[in-house]
Amino acid sequence: MLMKMATVYGDDNVTTLYKRDALGRIVFWRIETDGSHERVSYGLFERLSDVGQVIVSASTKTSYKSQIKRKIDRGYKTAEMYGVTSDMYESANQLHDLLDNVIPKFATDANNVDKPMKCQKWKTGIFDYSNGAFADPKINGVRCTIKYETVNNGLFGDTYEVVFRSKEGLRYNVKHIEDAFMTYVYCNPDYRNITFDGELYIKGQKNTTIGGAARNPKNPLHKYLQFVNFDLSIPDVSNRDRYHLRRDILNHAWNKAIVSNSDDIYIQFKPEEHDATKSAKIVSLCSINIKGDSDVEAYRDRCIAAGYEGCVVRSKIAEYKFGSRPQTMMKAKKCEETECLCLDILVDRITKIVDGHEVVYNYAKFKCKNDLNAETFEVKPTAVYNGNTDNTMTSDYILSHKNEFIGKMLAIKFYERTDKNIPFNANAYGVRDYESND
Repeated sequence: MLMKMATVYGDDNVTTLYKRDALGRIVFWRIETDGSHERVSYGLFERLSDVGQVIVSASTKTSYKSQIKRKIDRGYKTAEMYGVTSDMYESANQLHDLLDNVIPKFATDANNVDKPMKCQKWKTGIFDYSNGAFADPKINGVRCTIKYETVNNGLFGDTYEVVFRSKEGLRYNVKHIEDAFMTYVYCNPDYRNITFDGELYIKGQKNTTIGGAARNPKNPLHKYLQFVNFDLSIPDVSNRDRYHLRRDILNHAWNKAIVSNSDDIYIQFKPEEHDATKSAKIVSLCSINIKGDSDVEAYRDRCIAAGYEGCVVRSKIAEYKFGSRPQTMMKAKKCEETECLCLDILVDRITKIVDGHEVVYNYAKFKCKNDLNAETFEVKPTAVYNGNTDNTMTSDYILSHKNEFIGKMLAIKFYERTDKNIPFNANAYGVRDYESND
């Protein structure tokens, strides 16, 4: 039976939404209501000669319209929102083929903004180097993409502009970099369909400070923002080819800048040139060939010595995975460790739907006093550290043995500190009980 769709989202008793998953397959999410209860179904929407899809169903207490809105905010759309109306098909196969032609081949959000690819954390023994790999410095900036796109200006019509967007789709207005891109890159019509992936960056500033400068053109640091490019957000092209393409494009831009006696473009060849990049508006990060874990560790330490966070390792044959966090791109950073006093145990209550029923999970977290000042902050526990599992650092154990933690020093790992010198995204992996005789 062909799945029924609401003509206008939320107006009917049944609504079906579609998008692609990380593997590029079409998936559906369907909700139906009788006015009192809702039933949710979801799964792959495959092209089948006999439509008999296996779906998962669950009852839910969340309202019909709010569930639909939440899914649309996450990139799902009705067939009509893709431009496919019910008079265009007579079977599920025909609907599938129509959707396959119009749904973007890569992940976007509700506003059709491309979602950038993200890194996994690198650890020894898990990255596949067999097809070749390279690494580039890992900066601590604000992730964004740049593209030349149509902008709707209402009564004033459409214009073509250089547009910065955050990974959440927020537009940044950074005119000095936009002008540099228009002058040296997008002046070539051949490059106007290419999206540049990178970060807004100010050397020596924290991520949160850079974010504030990016959002507010009146911020005193705004004029120091630069765009550091490390990839191109284009589908069906290998990492190797994307690297050569972005370097070629920015090399052409650099040559134009040199002719104009401008230092707006900097082509980096080694991490030690970190300081030399500060005056540029656009920086093309360098890369180095990597053969194994020992190369990653050596290059990570070299990048850290040059003032970077670490390095990012990339498989040469991998394509750009929009909105995904694939194992073909991993960040290698060296974490710091410290000890902080545990002041209290807090609880995060998370509600999930399991087998059609709401289940509440209690997750423990620590309230700690900072090691460098009197600030307090929250720390999540981790039961796994350096490959070893400590069952006393699970939420169940912590919440039932609070006295073993409160008033004790916790061993904490983190990668950076905030402007207040607080460990950022920290994890506690054990107790340093100096009163013990062990």
